[in-house]
Amino acid sequence: MSDDITSTGQIVPTTDSIIQAAAEVKPDHHMGKGRQMTEEEFTSELNRSIIVLSTSSPDKRDIYRLLFSELGKDDKHFAGLNAYFTDSGSLGIATRKTAEMTNDYDGNLGEKRDQQLKLLENPGINELIGLKLHAVPNKLWGDDGIKIMGMTEDSGWQLVFDDPATEKAFIDIIVREMTPKLRPQDSWLLEKLHKTGFPGPNLKPLQEHLEGSFPELLEMIYSASKELDLKELRFTNTTNVSFVSPRLGKYFPIKTQSHGRLLSEEEYRERLNNVENGAAINSNFVQVLDGQAKGEEHTLAELIHKGLHTLSSADLPAHYARREVTEYLQKLIGKRRTTSEERKRPVRIAYLNPDLMDDASADTDISMPRINDLLSVGLPTRQEMVHYPNIKQFDHADVLVLMPKEHETSKTELKSDPNLRMVLNTLVTAETDPESMGVPIVLDNRTGGFNDVLALLGDAYAKGNTMGELPFYIVNTNEEMKRALTEIKDVRQRTPIIKKHHDTVNKVSYKPNIQSVPSDGVYTVFIGGGHATNSKRDMEDAKNLGYICAEKGWRIVTGAGSVEGGMGSVHTGFIQYHIDQLLKGDGNDYYKAQISRYAEADGHVEAEKVILKNPRLLEEMANEKLIPRDMFYGYSMVPLLEMESPSGNPPPAITYFEAGNRFRRLQGLLDTGTKVFMPGGFGTYEELEETIVQHLDATRAKQQTGAATDNAFTDGTPDDQGNIIIY
Repeated sequence: MSDDITSTGQIVPTTDSIIQAAAEVKPDHHMGKGRQMTEEEFTSELNRSIIVLSTSSPDKRDIYRLLFSELGKDDKHFAGLNAYFTDSGSLGIATRKTAEMTNDYDGNLGEKRDQQLKLLENPGINELIGLKLHAVPNKLWGDDGIKIMGMTEDSGWQLVFDDPATEKAFIDIIVREMTPKLRPQDSWLLEKLHKTGFPGPNLKPLQEHLEGSFPELLEMIYSASKELDLKELRFTNTTNVSFVSPRLGKYFPIKTQSHGRLLSEEEYRERLNNVENGAAINSNFVQVLDGQAKGEEHTLAELIHKGLHTLSSADLPAHYARREVTEYLQKLIGKRRTTSEERKRPVRIAYLNPDLMDDASADTDISMPRINDLLSVGLPTRQEMVHYPNIKQFDHADVLVLMPKEHETSKTELKSDPNLRMVLNTLVTAETDPESMGVPIVLDNRTGGFNDVLALLGDAYAKGNTMGELPFYIVNTNEEMKRALTEIKDVRQRTPIIKKHHDTVNKVSYKPNIQSVPSDGVYTVFIGGGHATNSKRDMEDAKNLGYICAEKGWRIVTGAGSVEGGMGSVHTGFIQYHIDQLLKGDGNDYYKAQISRYAEADGHVEAEKVILKNPRLLEEMANEKLIPRDMFYGYSMVPLLEMESPSGNPPPAITYFEAGNRFRRLQGLLDTGTKVFMPGGFGTYEELEETIVQHLDATRAKQQTGAATDNAFTDGTPDDQGNIIIY
């Protein structure tokens, strides 16, 4: 265990205005100094509670699920932690996005902790958990329901230097390079770098504000290192975890740090040329942890592949902060031994290929290693997903196996890749649907059928077009398949199983088609883009496009993003045009005065400021027909809004449709003639792939019938004649 671990420290409280409450909150429940549990109180609470992790990151869920259930397994079935673990997403509760603009680990964690306490104090939360879980041990039940211990994390890493002067010079170079890449309102990212270190607690937003994401950030680091003639770059990983007891209204913070070096620029470029298909280019790719055995220097990504989340520090030596948190907790309450009942509990496994996504009865050759206690189940088809808003894609499964389909490829004509389509469908579901995030996905690449898909996704990582990890177990051999399924089965049997309630779908909720934009002859444009593509150029281009569409009287359709990313910036441009028109026109003095309260020194009113500070004013203006709601349509789902927006609400002054699930959302989004694709993540890739399928299907139908299909776009343009613009 590292000497850097502590269980004390002041947490900076936050204000109620930052986060909208998920439930009624007692007014004194800000958890700053003086609200900490003692180690004795924490141990007592932890021993008799179920841990509920709140995070919107599938990667973190997988990490802690492994650590808390499998770390240090012995031949007597003792492993992980003597406490039961689940996460809010698996319970169907979306984790609300927090602002995270404090420039401080403790401040960011304070925001998350306050939000989680509000959630867990909801009187119905215990009943919900009781309904969702089965096989919960008696010791976790009290007079008022299941005992809960909330868990949140804020983590990052910063470079360390031999002396303050070198650190200052390095950060000065970074600030010099970053400043032109940021809009004035985003300069807060650089304000405290000299205090917090670089990248520090702002690692994620710094990446989001660069066109090239982490690879571009890394290029800056190597450039600054070369300018200062630094021979080696050292780093410190910081993991701040907070456990929250709603019963006591107290929290227990744990801070761990681990250290190591970054790959040199030469090492990085060599590995980049030999990277495995589908591997993410992120911090794990370049960090070499201290404390490895026999002078080994594996990267964090390589150590994870070797079993860092299941092997103890004695079995696989390396200084790794998250594992040290778990081993600290093991010292407090010990490992847990699974019961024979748990070890025999069936785990539901679903096998999926492109044909099964369209036809549940399609013939499928399934060749898998024999593993006990795996129960095969089916999944809903695309059409069922469109018909029933309450169906989830991974509805019945505890684990999902994706299998490839042989198909023709061409370098000379437009073709859809059914394997890519399936992978993008499931990948985006795993990133956006809280309940699906907890379902492990195995990518069966034993025949090499996913090589092209993995190469494409790997290229997206290398170019910085997307962030995060692929939420898949990628298996290339029979041995890897058996190991992956066995590990997943063991983990699922050691954690409380989520009850599945959708075996029979409520027919009352049957809706064959989601409501589409009107067929009124108005030229309509779908604009696809990411919710976190916050680079200066991308946001300005998207804002300008939204402004131009509004100016020309074109109707806009988006995924209902607000402020951030390409989606949000298109809406900002739309609102900007109508604010400008209001201030230029005659009359409407009341609304002119209200809007002018947000004017800059030069008299200009930035729409983004009004959206953030007074969305209700914009709603009132839309009600007064000063902003035409029917010229901006947004399709999303409540959980997605919760995870992508601090307000958890759709953008103001639009026509919003609650889609229910992602396939219905896609139907609404893509029912337009012209489609514009701006920089975005895997969700934008999925929308483009669906557009290609739609275009090819319509073209094929017209060739067969000689007439336009019934699935014509709402502006009167048939599918096979619609414009597709890739920015």
